[in-house]
Amino acid sequence: MTRSPTRHPSLAQRLRARGWRMTPQRVAIVAALDDARAHTTAEQVHDAVLRGGHRVSLATVYNTLSALAAMGELREVHAGRRSAAFDYNVDPHHHVVCDVCGALADLDPGVARGLRLAASQSNGFEVHGVEVVFHGRCRACAAR
Repeated sequence: MTRSPTRHPSLAQRLRARGWRMTPQRVAIVAALDDARAHTTAEQVHDAVLRGGHRVSLATVYNTLSALAAMGELREVHAGRRSAAFDYNVDPHHHVVCDVCGALADLDPGVARGLRLAASQSNGFEVHGVEVVFHGRCRACAAR
């Protein structure tokens, strides 16, 4: 289930409720995330913050996004793109990525229901979750 604006508080509201210090840079970054509510890269967030008239370094954006991911407020997705995407939707789900343009979309977690890794296949890892990324071409790239 995706967090919707009518059912769940904004990221800014959740962070304030946690007592997270909201510096002017963090406010601008979180506002950009709340506006996008999608898969965004640090570079895209940085561009949005700059377009909003705020001055913030790309390093500050990366550090803030990483902190939010560590807190469980964002999900960092590595799906074969040049840069990691930060997913506003932290509920369990999978992704499909376009290998041409890098578009990334959510998939229902049911698409990989029952997928398990036997202990003998885990190379000694204690597995605690599954994230499936399907690769292909989006509708727009396939039409070209």
